Amino acid sequence: MKRPLGPFSVCFIRSALCLGLLACNSHAKRILLLPTALDASHIFTQLKVFEELRCRDHGHTVKMVIAEADVPSLSKGTHAGCIEFTTYATPGLKQQMANLVQGEHLPRYTEHARRVQRIWGSACDALLSDEAAMSWVQEFSPDLVVGISVYICTSMLSAKLGVPYVTVTPGGLMSDEWQPWYASAWNFYIPLRLSYSLDQLGRYAPPKSFLDRLRHTLSALNIQIDDYLHTRPYLRSLQRKHGLDMTSKPVRELELMHLVGGDLAIEQPRPLPPKVKLIGPLMPAPAQPLPAELEDFISGAGKEGVILVSLGNHAMFGKREITALSGCFARLPQRVIWKMRPPEQSESEEHKALNLTSNIRVMPWVPQNDILGHESTKAFLSHMGANGLYEAAYHGVPVVAVPFFADQHVNSLKAVIKGFGVILERMTMSEEAALTAFDKVLKESQYIESARRVSRQLHLPRARTPLQEAGDWIERAMEMDGVSYLRTPEEELSWAIKKNA
Repeated sequence: MKRPLGPFSVCFIRSALCLGLLACNSHAKRILLLPTALDASHIFTQLKVFEELRCRDHGHTVKMVIAEADVPSLSKGTHAGCIEFTTYATPGLKQQMANLVQGEHLPRYTEHARRVQRIWGSACDALLSDEAAMSWVQEFSPDLVVGISVYICTSMLSAKLGVPYVTVTPGGLMSDEWQPWYASAWNFYIPLRLSYSLDQLGRYAPPKSFLDRLRHTLSALNIQIDDYLHTRPYLRSLQRKHGLDMTSKPVRELELMHLVGGDLAIEQPRPLPPKVKLIGPLMPAPAQPLPAELEDFISGAGKEGVILVSLGNHAMFGKREITALSGCFARLPQRVIWKMRPPEQSESEEHKALNLTSNIRVMPWVPQNDILGHESTKAFLSHMGANGLYEAAYHGVPVVAVPFFADQHVNSLKAVIKGFGVILERMTMSEEAALTAFDKVLKESQYIESARRVSRQLHLPRARTPLQEAGDWIERAMEMDGVSYLRTPEEELSWAIKKNA
């Protein structure tokens, strides 16, 4: 009997094929992937890009530089064992990030964004100061850096190496007002449309009243002022430390393209500059078979089906929310698969009044996409990260959104506007409020029908899949001498001329 190939053998064979292509193809390039430090969801996206690029006909060589604390996340990729990478240490930053995104009272939006930028700035400082990691990167001599738009190190590492970069962002378009100074993180040069666009906190849905438009304008102004007073000075000092002038024209021209993993089935239509491409969701995929034990649990739910509860890699419920939700689930006929990370399990075990009923299965990790794609999955409680939003929409599952921070508020509003989601406020969560939210998405037909409609839109025929399109644009960026023809004249104008000409 023939033995099946193990993971190492598969990687070896695929690598040999890639090397063969590389040896005979003059178009082969060296591509360096740089995922956002301390953000596992961005790593998963980059691993998908890796799979797409590494064995194209051009035979590209693709490597990764990753924060040491994020290495465990690599094991969750399909062929992550095949990727060659180096690491850089970020001592203490993982705990700082955890402290920032967990707890009963999170900081207000601008303060949260400022502190996240400082954590990412510290991670970038650690990378650029790490002689071993930088020596490895320079020896690799990449032709292109592929990073994430919100990670300051994408542009800074590119400038340090003198190498152009492309960003591949897993989420959809962020709200228009969140376009800080281009040397802070990103600037897509998307025209502001505050009269109808969604705000970052998910408060003002169109059509807007005059008061809504005024509040949104003041909120956008507040974000810009906060960036100018706090984030910009910090990042200027960091850039000076590493001898970088991110405002110089040669450095700005290293920015080639921004590929956004969103779709107009979810996103709000708006004018986009040529260098920003909406390529479609990158993470959703047809569901794969589930482990036998999990399949048995779901099948045992019968026609009532199951509810999936998953908060991603950062957000975490406390005792109050766990108690409210467990009480709600005890009153529902559905079975519940609850991804509860070890710190949350500790919270629940210490709370003596909590008794999980037999319809609840607690797991430290779940195959989220595959459960959402199961025909018995009826609802999804999520923090509404971009991956969760698009995976639920792709599989046509209504959502109960519990946003915590960052883009989760606006993602939740997108689900509400499209008709397949309701928002359950974390700060006022109770057993009755949770029960009301689930009664809506489980029993009211408009939520189920809207979820199916959006799913059909995401499944419309495409000439290329989103990942294939990402690979196509990355290759085009490398072959077209910096794709300078995609840059608009607006990028070289001062603020005063742009706003008053």
